[in-house]
Amino acid sequence: MSARPVIDRRIAARSLVCAMWLACAFMALAMPQAAGHEPLRLRALLITDVRAGDSAPPDLGLRGEARLTLHDNAARLDLVGWSLPPQVRDVTLALEGDGGARDALLALPLERDGDEGRVIGAQIPIEPAVQRRLARGEGRLLLKDDEGATIAGALRAHGHRAVGTAERSQPDL
Repeated sequence: MSARPVIDRRIAARSLVCAMWLACAFMALAMPQAAGHEPLRLRALLITDVRAGDSAPPDLGLRGEARLTLHDNAARLDLVGWSLPPQVRDVTLALEGDGGARDALLALPLERDGDEGRVIGAQIPIEPAVQRRLARGEGRLLLKDDEGATIAGALRAHGHRAVGTAERSQPDL
């Protein structure tokens, strides 16, 4: 028996083992992204929105807090607001486009109790493209009254701050 076929079989076996290891490594790298990846938690502090034409600044006191948790193709919204005008009945999730234009995605009714309002555990289907925009910090929550005054908050990842805006910075949790 010649040594040549034995060497060829060993080379072929080693090549097959290397290819299997590479395939397993690629699968292991792809699995966390395909399923079971960590949810993204966004937070917004809700304050009275300042409009450019306002001559006297409104009371900029904190009016609420919200958390939006993104996971797979869904999101969970938890929001609590206080000192809300009686005309505020819902919260709108919006995306900011170019030039500050806001595209409303959906509105959810607030559960009211006096001057407080809340949305707890609302499950929202979210498309992947919208999730990417929210993750980039383009999401806002808006609570409007009948006169057009707005209480708003920018959705940011925990610990991130809006740069170059007139909003108050959001502290880490």
